[in-house]
Amino acid sequence: MVNPDGVILGNYRSNLAGFDLNRQFKNNIQTSIFPELIAYFDLMKHIKSLFKENILAFIDLHGHSI
Repeated sequence: MVNPDGVILGNYRSNLAGFDLNRQFKNNIQTSIFPELIAYFDLMKHIKSLFKENILAFIDLHGHSI
């Protein structure tokens, strides 16, 4: 789960600061506003370095109660 702090407050798509995490695809993401995305991108770089291959897809499977 990328945004547990937001989900605790009932925000399925946004973080604790209220910003939508699903719409941040640019390279100039502000670390102070989106620390969870910076951590996620760092994890993907680490995985790529371990396997020496490109990540072809990241699939987010989830459901909502509404």
